[in-house]
Amino acid sequence: MGKKQQIINEYLLGNLSYRELAKVYNVGSTTIHRGVTNFQGRSYKAGADYKRVTLPAMKQSKVKTVISDEVASLKKELEQERLRNKLLTAMIDIAEEQLKISIRKKSWHQAVEKVRRSEKRSLSSLCALLGYSRQAIHKYRKNSLVQANETELIIQEVLKHRRLQPRLGTRKLIILLQDFIRLHSIKIGRDMLFNILRENGLLVRKRRNRVRTTWSKHWLKKYPNLIKEKIVNRPNQLWVSDITYVQTGNRYSYLSLITDAYSRKIMGFFLSPTLEAIGCIRALKMALQNGGNKDELIHHSDRGVQYCSTDYVNMLVFNNIKISMTENGDPLENAIAERVNGILKEELLKTKYDSYEKAQSSIAIAIAVYNSLRPHSSCNMLTPDKAHLQQGSLKRHWKKLLQKRTRSIKK
Repeated sequence: MGKKQQIINEYLLGNLSYRELAKVYNVGSTTIHRGVTNFQGRSYKAGADYKRVTLPAMKQSKVKTVISDEVASLKKELEQERLRNKLLTAMIDIAEEQLKISIRKKSWHQAVEKVRRSEKRSLSSLCALLGYSRQAIHKYRKNSLVQANETELIIQEVLKHRRLQPRLGTRKLIILLQDFIRLHSIKIGRDMLFNILRENGLLVRKRRNRVRTTWSKHWLKKYPNLIKEKIVNRPNQLWVSDITYVQTGNRYSYLSLITDAYSRKIMGFFLSPTLEAIGCIRALKMALQNGGNKDELIHHSDRGVQYCSTDYVNMLVFNNIKISMTENGDPLENAIAERVNGILKEELLKTKYDSYEKAQSSIAIAIAVYNSLRPHSSCNMLTPDKAHLQQGSLKRHWKKLLQKRTRSIKK
């Protein structure tokens, strides 16, 4: 309904006079008189009085019927819009409750910008409909620019760490980024860092182990497990060893590792082109050269043929190192060695190297980075080199999920 027709209807219904309508609608009373006269089918005469002229009863009833139909239609549309608004509000409430995300707080400004592009309305009026001021959206725009700059700084710093540790996880990154965050006065936590890395495709995915490196069905002597429920509280108290594979060209090479269970420091390593015992022996020789005090030292491994070989056992016995082995094929019996293997392969090593020689040099660099730069969650977030200088128990920054699952199954 146009403004002109609305004024005429108001007058014909007897609600307001010419002069009253002129004040309400800011239109000259003569203009209103002319419009009403023309609507009634009479010619307008200048200077006529402004007494209210009513339509005949039949015509007036028709006008009232039209107006009442329009009012009823508008009421119906208003009720539908009210219900639609109520449904949308309920949907947002449910989504916020289930997803644990404050949708209104995070998206109202985007909604205002989108509607403003399609509807020619003022910024203030749109913000007011959602209970916000115009200053709030200006503040958001400013904060968004600052946040975008901070995010870019974080990404660039993450990429610097990933150059040496390509698959370094987010929980380790948040520790390494602390000095950088304080220097640039950036407010960021672990969850926000996860979101930033996820949005930029920088989260690390785990790889699967597909190559078997242990053969325990042999005739050589096997030793008992000496480390059940043993508490390790100093370096060089327990060494754990294991073998993992690395693809070099069109074949596999095998990396032997010896790790200190207290500090998680890799004491010795050797990449061998075969699974013969010589690779494990070379890694043990390096560990013996790098190790300090070896009083009451225990060497723990799986029951693989390499660790049961005569040369390997004789070297341990000659250095007064006690021999301990797993009792079955459960990886948890040699969990520390398995975990170190996983860290190297998931974070620091490539899936494939062009040649054996390139793999050798890359592995040496990766282990140096692991020992000196990577914080370890089992060693109070110290690097293995620093943890190797400590004594006493070290705080763990991880939860025993397996124990929780076991308890829940028993219940």
